[in-house]
Amino acid sequence: METNHLNWTRNEFQTYLLLYCASADLSQGAEELHFIKEHVAKSDFRTIHKVFNNDTDYQSLKRIQEYVKHHNLTNQELTETFREVRILFKIDGEFDAMEKHLLNMLKSILN
Repeated sequence: METNHLNWTRNEFQTYLLLYCASADLSQGAEELHFIKEHVAKSDFRTIHKVFNNDTDYQSLKRIQEYVKHHNLTNQELTETFREVRILFKIDGEFDAMEKHLLNMLKSILN
């Protein structure tokens, strides 16, 4: 797998972003991981999960922001991305304050 996040495929990026969002409440629950695994390629999940686990919060945000800027994601692509993030956040039955804050922060840095 390409370690340079600017060369990631859209699926690899989506995997990374969803993993980051699943960690918003400081834990990746089994339901959230199951959702992610069902929405991305298995090989991408394994590889990207290793990358994600080695990154700090700051590195994660930089990767996400730089990828979006470099690839000029369209409004439609961003809308779809945020829809999946919202679904992920609600999987465990809660959409808590930390998740809401992260969603708002992502909207501000990605738009």
